Amino acid sequence: MSEGPFVDNLRKVFESNTEGVSERTLTEYKNVDGVLWKYEYTRKYFENDYVDSNVSKCFAKRSLA
Repeated sequence: MSEGPFVDNLRKVFESNTEGVSERTLTEYKNVDGVLWKYEYTRKYFENDYVDSNVSKCFAKRSLA
């Protein structure tokens, strides 16, 4: 599968000038073994530094018992 324009655009966003940017977040929803997961990857910018973080959230699989 070709990566397509998404990867190029994403790279441009995260490698672009950060002047005036306080935070960037990428959100991904992924089905793992029938359970929906939400992954958030965040970069918070400060004067001459940044902090990366990530959070995952599981949306429980319901049983039909």
